[in-house]
Formats: sequence, structure tokens, C-alpha cells
Amino acid sequence: AVMSQRYPKTGSRNPNVTVNVANLSVIKYIFPTQIRLPSELSNGSYVGGLTWASSTDLSVTVTNREQTKATTVLCRAPHFHCQAVHTEVTINDGWVLPSERPIFSVRNQAHNRLGKMVQNAEEILAESQNVNVTDGQTHTTHEISNGGYLLKRLPVRDGEHGHYRHVVFISSLDRRPVPLTMGRFEVTEIVGWDEPHEIVYFMAAPEKRPGERHLYKINLKLNVTESNRTYITSTSPTCLTCDNTESTYRLHRVRISQRGDRWEDIVARLEPDDCLYDIPKNCLYNRVQFSQDYSYYVQECLGPEAPSVYLVETASNDKIYVLNAGDVLRHRLSQLAIPQSRTFSVEIRHGFHAQVRLFLPPGMREEEEVAFPLVLHV
Repeated sequence: AVMSQRYPKTGSRNPNVTVNVANLSVIKYIFPTQIRLPSELSNGSYVGGLTWASSTDLSVTVTNREQTKATTVLCRAPHFHCQAVHTEVTINDGWVLPSERPIFSVRNQAHNRLGKMVQNAEEILAESQNVNVTDGQTHTTHEISNGGYLLKRLPVRDGEHGHYRHVVFISSLDRRPVPLTMGRFEVTEIVGWDEPHEIVYFMAAPEKRPGERHLYKINLKLNVTESNRTYITSTSPTCLTCDNTESTYRLHRVRISQRGDRWEDIVARLEPDDCLYDIPKNCLYNRVQFSQDYSYYVQECLGPEAPSVYLVETASNDKIYVLNAGDVLRHRLSQLAIPQSRTFSVEIRHGFHAQVRLFLPPGMREEEEVAFPLVLHV
């Protein structure tokens, strides 16, 4: 069951939160065990980012009340004594993310425990790295000590342009995070780590397009030497959802236009080169969910037009099945007067450019001087 806890009002007492773990191997007798945080974190105000790093290690993120410091701890069964494995502090008066969940390598299950890691996210800059280009793809290699590994989103500085959250690789024995992605774009979510195929998938907002969300991948190869050193080789990101042209759709992509028609009947009437499906312009804002072995993923195209849902084969990145074409909603919207939208950059102060989106009345002509009421949403 999930209980909602209202935010305390000014002057009222703040509620205390604890994390408890229950062994479900014997359903008849369930005795919750409270995790034991390090003493310096016992007064943590926010708890989030709960995830299982392995079958015996629970990862929890504890954040102070000011949300200027977030510490990720690992708590091991059966007593669940917790040990801090990474601490993130704010940069430039920002906030940390209490609900952020790191992704742990399956190699961690062979380790007793992650060691103590770097304490300051400002140390992200790698001290030794080799960059080379092969087949038009940039490869970056880092050398670190061997140990347990995890992936996390952390701020990475891009010169004078400031910090952007990127995918960062962290080892338990090497005391510095290594950025796997860099640049003036924001990684919004690490979707998964396909270790057998050495691929990391993540969602990101492209540069100067914060209103979009696309799926990207990078190749991440770990080579362990006899001297117990690990060489990390990563590639530049490849966007998997930026291309929504006809080439990303398999043949026999159809849309059931008549109620009662079966998929098999429609396919049986098709000629080899038939294409009955209209490609919508709604895949600028995406949400994806992978199958357990990363062979397929469900792509939800959520805008700017009516949503639609597809099943995509990961190896070819082809949409092989239309799960929901969104025809009903698209037809209803076509009968409405939809506002016009304009997206552009506006300089506000100190050289900072904010992305602004205007929703204008339907049929409005920009060359006409007409005053309209303005509603601001920040």
C-alpha cells in the first residue's frame, strides 16, 4: 500500500521517515528490519532513490533538508548496516536530486561491498584519458582500478557554458567519477545498462531543445587486465529516436481503419510494397521501456501531435508493430481549433538564454496588431 504524506505547514513538526526491509521467503512470518544508516546521516531529511543493487544490497539515497547534499548508501542483508558509497554536493547554488536512482553493474554481485568513493561531484574531470576516432566514431579510454561499478547522473562542467547532467561511471576502488557523455545537452534519465552487449541507454534533451526527449545509446566496454586494472572505452552518443522517417518502419505497417477488421486479414490483402500507415509527427517527446534482455523496447511518442505507441526491435531500431496509432484522438483534435505554438530563445539576464514557448490563439496573424491577455507559466 502507498500512503500520501502532506508537506508540513510552517511551524509544524516535520515527520520522520525510516526504511524497512521484509524477508518474503516465509510469507507467514514477516518481520521488517530497519536499515541502519551511518551516524552522520541519521538526521537526513529526505529518503529516496531506493533500488536493489544486487539480491542482498539495497541502495538508498539520503538528502539533507536544504537539498544541497545527497549521499547514496548500500545496505547489506541480513542486518542492513549501511555504508556510504557516493556523495553529491550542489554546484552553483543548485539542488541535488533525492529520487535519483543509480544503476549498478551486475558485477557488483560478485563483490563484497562497494568501497568508499569520491565525495565531491566537482572532481568529475578525468585526469588521464586517450581519445581516438575510428570509423567516424569517437572512442574515449580511461584507466581505473578494478572494482564494483555503477552509473549515475552527475553535473559535468562544459567550460564557460556551465554544468549539465551527464552519464558518469563510478568505480569502487578508483576515487573519481568518469563522465561517459559530455556537451551542452542534458541527460534526463539512465534507462538501462545492457552489459552483455556493452551498451548504455539513456534519455536526453538535445542542445537548445529542452522540450524534446530522445533515446540515445553509447557503447561501454570494460577490459580488465592481469594487474587488476580496468580500461573503460566509451563512444559518442547515437540517437535512436531522432529519425522518424519512413526508413524506420518495417513493411506491412498498417492501420486498422475499419472496426472489426483483424490484423491477419489486413496483412493477407496487402501487396509486398503496400504501406497503409501514415507516419505521425509526434515523436519529438519520447518515453521508452525496454524488455528484460534489451531485445525490444516500447516507444511512446507523446508529442507534439496525438500520442502513438510502437514496438521497436533494438538491433535494427525498426518499428515492427503499431501498438496504438492514436487515430481516435488525432481525429478528435482535427475537429478542434488548436492553438498555434512558437518556441524560441530569449535572453533574460546575465547572458542567460531561456527557452520560451508561446501558445497563440487559433487563426491569429502575427502581422496584425491585436492585444491578447497573457498568462505566464514558469
